[in-house]
Amino acid sequence: MKLKKTGVEPGVLFLLLIIAGVSSVPLMTDYVLEGSDLGASFGRIEAVKEGLGKVFPIRVSPWPSEELGHAAASFQGDVFYLVPALLRWLGAGLGTAYKLTMLLASFGAALAAYSSFRRCFGSREIGLAGSMLFTWCPCRLNEVYVRGNLGEAAAWTFLPLAVSGLVRLYTLEENQGEYGEVWKECAWGFGLLALSSTGIFSVTVGMALVLFFCMGRCSLSRKRLLALGKVSGALAVTCGWFLAPMLLRLWNLPAGELQAVGQIRSGGMYPGQYLSVFLWGGRGRDFYSQGMTGAQALGPGIGVVLLALLYVWFLYAGKVAPRRERRLGLGMLGTVLVMVWFSSGSFPWDLLQGRNPLADMLLNLFWTPAQWGTAACAGMVVLACLALGQGTRCWEESRFLGLLIGVGAVCLGTTQFFLGNILQTGAFVRAPQEDSVLVPLQVLAEESAAWRLCEAVCLAAVCICLVRIILRRRKNAKKI
Repeated sequence: MKLKKTGVEPGVLFLLLIIAGVSSVPLMTDYVLEGSDLGASFGRIEAVKEGLGKVFPIRVSPWPSEELGHAAASFQGDVFYLVPALLRWLGAGLGTAYKLTMLLASFGAALAAYSSFRRCFGSREIGLAGSMLFTWCPCRLNEVYVRGNLGEAAAWTFLPLAVSGLVRLYTLEENQGEYGEVWKECAWGFGLLALSSTGIFSVTVGMALVLFFCMGRCSLSRKRLLALGKVSGALAVTCGWFLAPMLLRLWNLPAGELQAVGQIRSGGMYPGQYLSVFLWGGRGRDFYSQGMTGAQALGPGIGVVLLALLYVWFLYAGKVAPRRERRLGLGMLGTVLVMVWFSSGSFPWDLLQGRNPLADMLLNLFWTPAQWGTAACAGMVVLACLALGQGTRCWEESRFLGLLIGVGAVCLGTTQFFLGNILQTGAFVRAPQEDSVLVPLQVLAEESAAWRLCEAVCLAAVCICLVRIILRRRKNAKKI
């Protein structure tokens, strides 16, 4: 009965388990793959565990310098580190708690992508295909296994909610009454992103702004503007307890702690990285000095790229019949191209460094241009789903089924090749408690009275929202 209520049939749930299982093969070992951010992830788990029952909310103090990487020096919400911290409190080992949380994040990404894309495109098949393309995205798998960033892995779980909310916002007609549901979906998605990873949250907000301008006059309708205003207000009252102290710290960050002028562009990607077919699981992220030799896999996968190109052909051939879908497709295509430009070394991000505190704060949020590749990958998955939706209208069922099977085979083959290379070439850790691996982060025990007041306001807002949801559900139940 629960499956029917949530709209997930047993057969679909089985396929989602397979999708999540394929992406979780490297977790089925007796060791943990060593990533560049693994020490920071372990340190945050231990810090949150030590703060359980002592401090509320639990915030981890950033490492005072960049010598251990941006993952350790950045200020994050760390809300979802409560999951491995509770597992540690129950007696699980550090490596076990970490891998179980990553496994949960993979299944959550598959489920969230399926439910989001199914609502967007009204098709179970497209929902499953979108879940496969998103969960097996090499950029996501790179965050999980090559970098070992637990916060960004959690953010990939909620990214479909934010992106699908934006898509639905622009596919609704002005006279439709579903904006109330859509803005709540957007608010949930962006709010959970903010509490998971400030980097992915910032580039997703940037993607939403670029899409707003690319959609032109369509963005200026009264209901859409009202919905976007509600999303912004919801973020302010529910996530302000973390976002306000974070922005204050970034504003007061000494200019010397930022990268030297010109170095930020060294993390810019090459367009060829989005077109890679067989990925080798490299560790390099300094693309200026090393090029694509040993580069990290930051693209969406060749299956997504081929479907996105297929949708471009649909647009060129004039086969996209519904006006609002064609408008969305053009807007999303323009947004993806801008995201690819932002993620490359050709965009002059270094011109913003040292200009003023606001520019420095913006750069510190995402820190490397390659972070914009996350938004580009999410946008390409939307284009791929749009191509599948158009295929259901233009082609016969047998031809469309052949397309699904072909895309699934290509994605499965390239994903297994990528994960196999990671397992063969990646270093591993068997004793994560060692000081050489664990970054000794500490919990922030004291905050100013102003931020404590901010926390109280946000907590009261969340409680009011929960009470309203419960009362509304009871009222609806009485009507039935």
